[in-house]
Amino acid sequence: MAERENGKGEHRDDQLLRWGRAILIGGLIGLAVCLTLLLGISAVVSAGKLGQDRAAAISAAACFFGAFLGGSWTVRQCGSRALAVGSAVGAAHALFLLTVGTVLFRCGPSAAGAGLLTALCLCGGAGAGLVDRLVLPKKKRRK
Repeated sequence: MAERENGKGEHRDDQLLRWGRAILIGGLIGLAVCLTLLLGISAVVSAGKLGQDRAAAISAAACFFGAFLGGSWTVRQCGSRALAVGSAVGAAHALFLLTVGTVLFRCGPSAAGAGLLTALCLCGGAGAGLVDRLVLPKKKRRK
């Protein structure tokens, strides 16, 4: 049976492994960005410069922004299937956030909170894929 190769000369299994690694790293990048933003938000709230009523909305924006940045890095690494790769990064980011939250606080989130978090992360990752392919198209080679 003949093995299939992509345009770069690598086998499909190698490509899937490269994509999987990039998706996990993108999810971890998103997690690091999100936790850094949340740490900054908590410092601003503790200083009294921001009310606690706005902290929930800003925390949701931090989750979206983390998934967006992790997704944009991963889409650049993978080079194709931008929407699928970005959505996968958003899903990985959501799973990392839910896992870290459950381990640190020893309880799971509410159903509404987990649904909102997952939706924001998926939209952030998919948005990165769309922005990368629609707004920042690749330069075409001249022959």
